[in-house]
Amino acid sequence: MKSGILASTFMFMASLMMAQQDPVHSLNYFNSQLYNPAITGSTKNNQVFILNRSQWKEFDGPQVKAATFDFRVPKRPFSTGFIFSDQKSGAFSVTRIKLNYTHHVLIKDGVRLLLGLSGGVAMNKFNVGEINAIRMDDPSLLTSDRSTKADLDAGVMLRSERFRAGLGITQLEGDMFSSTEAVVVPNRQIVLSTDYIFKPAEESDFSFTPLLIAKIAPGNPFFLDGSISASWKELIWLSAGYKSSYAAQMSLGIEIKNIRAAYSYELPVNSLKGFIPPAHEFGIGYVFKSYTQSKQKKTVTVKKPKSQQAEKGKKQSEANDDKLAAKKKELAILQSELSDREDNLISHERKIFELIDSLYTKASQQKTKTNEEELERVARTQREVNKIKQELKDFTREKNVELFKLKQRIDALKREIDVLEN
Repeated sequence: MKSGILASTFMFMASLMMAQQDPVHSLNYFNSQLYNPAITGSTKNNQVFILNRSQWKEFDGPQVKAATFDFRVPKRPFSTGFIFSDQKSGAFSVTRIKLNYTHHVLIKDGVRLLLGLSGGVAMNKFNVGEINAIRMDDPSLLTSDRSTKADLDAGVMLRSERFRAGLGITQLEGDMFSSTEAVVVPNRQIVLSTDYIFKPAEESDFSFTPLLIAKIAPGNPFFLDGSISASWKELIWLSAGYKSSYAAQMSLGIEIKNIRAAYSYELPVNSLKGFIPPAHEFGIGYVFKSYTQSKQKKTVTVKKPKSQQAEKGKKQSEANDDKLAAKKKELAILQSELSDREDNLISHERKIFELIDSLYTKASQQKTKTNEEELERVARTQREVNKIKQELKDFTREKNVELFKLKQRIDALKREIDVLEN
């Protein structure tokens, strides 16, 4: 009897703590925009993803349901997303509905800075009827059982083809919109994350992705979530990880015909491992092809057999790859040409100034018999120098125009390559 009371007390306090902070997830590889809005639309494909997390269910522990959608707007430097989540921990429940916006800033070839903002509402509820307390007249049980507040997140992320590093702040509003009598007074939470895709070889079907997430919240211990995922052709994923002072986890994911499904199993490893049951998390989603892969002309045609359609899709993908390779090759040639032209212009200017110096030197070494001859020599030298300077000015202006046009073409190629890659 006494152990049952202690367990109930522990779970009540755990539920209270979880209700004040963002829930912990394991399928971060598939659904990472939950902890940083800047990640919205940062991958090559758009997706809708639904997950269900069951934690300590035998003790009425946190139960989380969430749905997310992210969409990279074609040929525009931004992406949008949507988040719905419902978290229930004992007598507490929090329902969140938020919209995400992420702006993409191209820094250089393949490197972007993503700035994200998420805004919506959080509806908190405390169901007194689910509390089985010894004294129901406890003042803490007489608090208002509902509250609705603004829910704001912000984030920033640096992203390249294989590397991502981000900083997110959830519940940015803190207690700005909460009264002292509110059911839940949220704490801001800082989330740091980084991951990198390793490949044994450039053309290898296998890749490995270590992912590290650190969470910092006032009044709570530092939380670290580390994992490493192995992927085959981005169709099958196997992941192993550890959550600091809490649990070890294993995850498995698979994609079949644009449908992704993933499952995670968490086993507690802390001092309460004999009392806390494992946690389970399941997710399923649909991946939409990227804009560059799916864009096709709208024409009325006779429907082709599936084999022909698959062959056509394969050829279209190969054509896009060939186009991308050709543009990268052209970009390399133009960048090399630009460098050579700039070097040639500098070399030409240096030779002209050396010629002018030699004219002055030669003129100073000439000996004249009269003042008139001396003045004529100086004037003749100066006219020759002025003529050379004007020719250099005209030549430099012409070459600078050519260099400007070449730089414009290089910038346009970079934008085209960025669109094809994303």
